[in-house]
Amino acid sequence: MTRGAQCVKNPTGHAFIRFAALCALIGVAFAGVTRAQEESRPPAVPTPLPAPDAKHPFIHLIPPLEANPPVTSSFGERRLTHLHSGYDLSTSEEIGWPVRAPADGEIFRLKVERRGYGRALYLRHADGFSTNYGHLFAYDETTLKLETKVREAQKKSGRFPGDIYLDSPIPVKVGQIIAYSGEAGVGLPHLHFELRLNDGPVDPAIYSDFNPPAPGEIVIAALWVLNPAAGAAGGRKIPLVRGGDGVFTARDAASIPADARLALEAWDQAPSKRRGLGEVTAQLDGRPWYSFSPDRFDFRNYFEAGWLFNPVLSGGGRFVYNLQPPGVDAATLLFPGVKFPAVEPFAAGPHELRFSVKALSGAARARVAFTGAAPFPASVAPTGLAIAANARLDAAPWKLLLPGGGLPRGTIRWTLGESPKQSGLVATAIPSIAFAPDEFYSREAIQLAVAVPDSRQADLYFFDNGRWEAMNADKGLGVLSARIRALGKFAVFLDRSPPVVGAPAQRTEPRLNLVRHYWPVSDAGEGVEVDGCEAAVPVTRGAPIPPAIEIEYDPDRGWAEFFRPPGWTMPKGIEIVCADRAGNRSAGKPGRHSKRVRRRK
Repeated sequence: MTRGAQCVKNPTGHAFIRFAALCALIGVAFAGVTRAQEESRPPAVPTPLPAPDAKHPFIHLIPPLEANPPVTSSFGERRLTHLHSGYDLSTSEEIGWPVRAPADGEIFRLKVERRGYGRALYLRHADGFSTNYGHLFAYDETTLKLETKVREAQKKSGRFPGDIYLDSPIPVKVGQIIAYSGEAGVGLPHLHFELRLNDGPVDPAIYSDFNPPAPGEIVIAALWVLNPAAGAAGGRKIPLVRGGDGVFTARDAASIPADARLALEAWDQAPSKRRGLGEVTAQLDGRPWYSFSPDRFDFRNYFEAGWLFNPVLSGGGRFVYNLQPPGVDAATLLFPGVKFPAVEPFAAGPHELRFSVKALSGAARARVAFTGAAPFPASVAPTGLAIAANARLDAAPWKLLLPGGGLPRGTIRWTLGESPKQSGLVATAIPSIAFAPDEFYSREAIQLAVAVPDSRQADLYFFDNGRWEAMNADKGLGVLSARIRALGKFAVFLDRSPPVVGAPAQRTEPRLNLVRHYWPVSDAGEGVEVDGCEAAVPVTRGAPIPPAIEIEYDPDRGWAEFFRPPGWTMPKGIEIVCADRAGNRSAGKPGRHSKRVRRRK
């Protein structure tokens, strides 16, 4: 979402409303930002990183935020399809915290996108290091004139110009203000802080002395026993509990089939949310068996999260680490910080697994004694599409195209079913499709497409946590298509339900001395268009034309909003009208003020 305003000379009318708020306060700007995924960049092949030992490069960093707030998300955590490449730092649900350079350096790149990091800043330091900052409210304009750089790029490339590489990098000193925190892009207010070495993300806890507080407690919750033929949906959970000696163990004796695959559910429990672990090691009968240490990676293995973490069991704050990934060998897996065991059955008789885990809040151990048992009952060899590079699946009206690489071994199966139903959506005559196995995951993007009579109000939906969710598919003539990495259940619905705009409310942003006016907006279908909300301002005959009000839609908060500058009176009778991605418009009468409505450009 957009956070900022540009400073202009002698602004009047709607220019004053749009720009005066932050110019008067901190000399920064309101340039329109929303999103696009950081992971959408082409996979980089950076210079190989040094081994993490006593000789590797090291950088001294001061905290980028005042009071050194705690870490809410750690390095190497799983995101839906990728790995988290830095720390998320708390800003106490506020925007406008000054962001300071943690070391001497030079600003060489800005980024303005709809989603992803929203507004980001990239700062180059010595010895190949750089630091990155995401979800910013605004860049510093008073000293660095960074908003001027953004405006110049927007004149050439539109509201969201993407990467802005500076012709002449701007030097900054340690402690100097470079930006202000916000909630641009994906998520609520926080600062994404990232340390890179030779353009590859590295763990700040290892490669620097930046050590923000991370209160919490490690929980090793369960060992999952998975049937390779049935997938995660048929998995069995062995709960673990902490004993008096602090070690997590199983309450009862466990029996594990010889051909089972295992996964470990564990996390670092912070006061407000769960964080991922920094290291997991396992020994089987006294010998090294598995290790996971995400201290560094590059963008070639950015999307291997679905192999390192179980894609079905993880999510919703759960971190389930695959101890044996499905159908992936060392030649396919590029991630440098993991060692999986050789594929071999558990022998009959007693065994013991010992786990040691580390996280920002400390360390913990677990011990699981089990007996090797007979393999799972044999199942009929599956028939379907053999997984191979560029393989095609045609199950009319559905089509699936596999990528040229980054695939596991195995077979893809599918079932066509009836068109499902969900409140607020219109079912179609197009059958749904369900793919198996449920743990299938590809590092490269898969093309999914379905033929439809009319794509204008239709969209692809996937089934997640008991509900069909819109995918915002690409719409062509008689076809919907999307790029995916995991398989599951998919269907087509029509969206004929308009958004509903709720009653207005307001809140004060104390660090910016701004009042945020907002209107809750709900939509049962494809979701509200990012630039789909507008304000109609009533006009009194003979009175001056009121200034335009630029409305932003924030999908993370589910509201349309406007920041009121200091000293400005909100006009009465404002009417908010929002459109969704299917073209449905909320109730309202914008036509009676149509000549006075200013839409965002």
